[in-house]
Amino acid sequence: MTRYLVEPNLPCRDVIGDRFMASDMVYHQLLWGIPPERTYEAYVASSVRFPDLTVFVDTQPDTAYARLQRRAGDRRNRWDTLEAQKTVYELSHTVLFSGRFPKLSPVVRVDNNGSLEDTANRVDSEVMPLIQAWMKSQ
Repeated sequence: MTRYLVEPNLPCRDVIGDRFMASDMVYHQLLWGIPPERTYEAYVASSVRFPDLTVFVDTQPDTAYARLQRRAGDRRNRWDTLEAQKTVYELSHTVLFSGRFPKLSPVVRVDNNGSLEDTANRVDSEVMPLIQAWMKSQ
């Protein structure tokens, strides 16, 4: 993916990856008991390009769970429980903010506990200027 999709597009556009390395580190631990360190080491040993910026859409577990409950009942995943959401939240903070995984890139935290409009406005005001500044530096 890095070689065939990401790198050829970088000279002319941003490439956004949804739920990439940090997410893998969290969900591999949650679903299969694979420690985040092991997943991180596998990425470091690979030729995968690390992100230049990670955007963490920070949603409190109670809020995430309530939103999951409003979705159609036949689309449930095994991590759609309050306890799993708490684990995801804690692991996400460990992976992104502990300093133990330095190659993950700078992380921008966007509060996602309000309305969709509030979150979109935060992305526009907090994330887009960083992307624009990075593009000018290239």
